[in-house]
Amino acid sequence: MGLSVTADTIAVEALEAAGDVAFVWDFVSDEVIWGGNISSLVGDGPSNVFQSGETFITRIHDADLPGRLRVLDGNLGNDGHYECEYRLRLSGQDFTWVHEKGRVMRNDDGMPQRTVGVLRIIEGRKRNERLIEHFSNYDVLTGHLSRNRLRDALENAFQYGERFNIDGAFLLIGIDGLGEIRDRYGMDAADNVIISAGQILEHMLRSIDVIGRQGADRFGIVTTNCKQDDLNVLIERLLHAFQTTPVRAGDAEVTLRVSIGLSRFPEDVHTVPEILARTEQALQYARDLGGDQAHVYHPSDEDRTRVRNSLAIAGQIERALENDCLEFAFQPIVSCRTRRISYYEALVRMRDNGEVLPASVFVPVAEHCGLIRDLDRWALQACLERLTEHPGLTLSLNLSGMTVTDPSWLRLLASQLRGREDIASRLILEITETVALEDIEITGHFITTARDLGCKVALDDFGSGHTSFRHMRSLIVDVVKIDRIFVRDWHQSGDRANFIGKLMTIARETGFEIVAEGVEDKFTAEMLASEGVDYLQGWYLGKPMLEQEWLAYYKADAS
Repeated sequence: MGLSVTADTIAVEALEAAGDVAFVWDFVSDEVIWGGNISSLVGDGPSNVFQSGETFITRIHDADLPGRLRVLDGNLGNDGHYECEYRLRLSGQDFTWVHEKGRVMRNDDGMPQRTVGVLRIIEGRKRNERLIEHFSNYDVLTGHLSRNRLRDALENAFQYGERFNIDGAFLLIGIDGLGEIRDRYGMDAADNVIISAGQILEHMLRSIDVIGRQGADRFGIVTTNCKQDDLNVLIERLLHAFQTTPVRAGDAEVTLRVSIGLSRFPEDVHTVPEILARTEQALQYARDLGGDQAHVYHPSDEDRTRVRNSLAIAGQIERALENDCLEFAFQPIVSCRTRRISYYEALVRMRDNGEVLPASVFVPVAEHCGLIRDLDRWALQACLERLTEHPGLTLSLNLSGMTVTDPSWLRLLASQLRGREDIASRLILEITETVALEDIEITGHFITTARDLGCKVALDDFGSGHTSFRHMRSLIVDVVKIDRIFVRDWHQSGDRANFIGKLMTIARETGFEIVAEGVEDKFTAEMLASEGVDYLQGWYLGKPMLEQEWLAYYKADAS
């Protein structure tokens, strides 16, 4: 028996089911006609509250109105479609976020005549976005700045210090023995100790100093306009405060021991990544000496030489970005089932004076000098261009740890892939296991967002973190790439064979695919395939090929 409903009935019921409200706004008469559940907008208010464009506009938040007007007045595609989001005052006095999607219809002379569109209330989504934004800015446990925002504060202080020749410093305060406290008194007690440590730091710092949570057992402090003598006094006061201030750990009171690492800028360190690395090094040195003390990083002659070399390479990277001297080398990834190339990994290369430099030469420098975000943005755009040019192509792309934690890169990805599902489905984003385990929550958000856009996500260098299996089910990825150290001579090592066997078991349970990296001979390839590995990558299967060579090979293979 067929359905006896009209198309109009279906349209109305579909609108109500989706929670949307449709409208037609006639520009000549300024009349607005609504369809669907208008009460979701006006509630118990008068039904004519939104019956003209003029009255509707008065209910849009003042800060959002210019943006909506710009969209309607000029920022339209050739077909007149548009989208915008803004706050709208509904039946009461409170504003609610709405999403408007529509099309401007024109008469035979090409003049705008009316708008046909749909409004959807998105307050719930906006609330979730605000929560995500808050959690990305502030540590959930202590309320201090998150690791990313602390880095931003350090970046600002460093640039300010360089520009005006003002001394600054970055301190890492590590709580010694936090693991023992957790084991003895429990997780809640350890959390309370972390909160108390943050409070002690707050009381000891100036209002202009910045404090953030840098890791599970450590805080970071950015301080400016502070000479060496002032820093010495600050260190003594911090150590004394922790030595003399007992804190609660469950039912007990404990006195905390802390280690402090410190580096000064711009005198001793010259980039933000170097500040972070050297301060971490200083903290570890203080801990190696037994803790409850501080160590200040001072550069050696070797350090200064390395910095000069890094700055020279950083200059090469900047010139390569400006002069389009970056390119890809493509390495094939082969299916064990079909024995054919399934996709390629796009590996960034840099040309300088006719020489092609591998990523190992310049990517670490880019990370230390703050250029890695620019490299990753170039790589994304270049990768999307290749995917657009070759509809049958699938590419995987390595991303740095900074990009994984960079909301602006995710926004760029979303803007580039919106409405391009075919492109997204052929893009695999690779993040290393080490990066993934630094912050499971942030990594999880990145993975979820990328997969929602239609991309696949691969966990690269799996096994290098040595805490891998404990976190496997927390990271819902599509592909896991076994680190080459487990592939090399794996059949001769019981530990490596057990590792791969355990990974295969989890893969069958959770459904991700496995790529073995570093396959250099036929025997290893055949043995891994017989174990159930899905894909193989290595010089035995194919070396990375620069664009011109790869393109000829790819076209011949496709034909």
